[in-house]
Amino acid sequence: MSNNPTQLGSGEGAQKPHPNIEVFYQVEGRPGLEHLEAPSTTTLADLRLLLLERHALAPEVLLFLEDHEEPAEGNSPCSDHSRSGMIHAHVHKCSKIKVIVNFQEMSPEHAFGPGTTIAKVKEWFTKEFHLSPTDAGEYFLQVHGTNDRPAPNVHLGTLTHCPACLVTFDLVSDVKIQG
Repeated sequence: MSNNPTQLGSGEGAQKPHPNIEVFYQVEGRPGLEHLEAPSTTTLADLRLLLLERHALAPEVLLFLEDHEEPAEGNSPCSDHSRSGMIHAHVHKCSKIKVIVNFQEMSPEHAFGPGTTIAKVKEWFTKEFHLSPTDAGEYFLQVHGTNDRPAPNVHLGTLTHCPACLVTFDLVSDVKIQG
């Protein structure tokens, strides 16, 4: 395949490249979702540097794409990692976040990347507990010792800071009042 931009995406049914990438991201220690627009040719390494500069972050901070276990590095363009011209990412000092989920008499643990969503964490642990999809739908991840039930799209990195890099949840049922 040629790298000539006039030939890329010229096949029948091919999507036209987006001139810019919408980057939606979360930063360790900052509430809420941030946004920026970058040229689609921006590399992952350049995006990380841009975010470090924009937020005056320490150089050891890592960039994670949503639901990826490993840091996003290298010279591949952001457009190679986008969905419909968008990237969802997380910037964090922790390279992995240890997650413990308490359920009945069990407390298994697993390490995830900071950009991993609560939905992905729940999916992993419901398999670990051998719950059917129907049964899994009756349960929520609740931050241990609180009443906080993070939404499915929340990144793990928003729930912990370096050097702890740990989140403990209780898998709790949805209380339904019948009557």
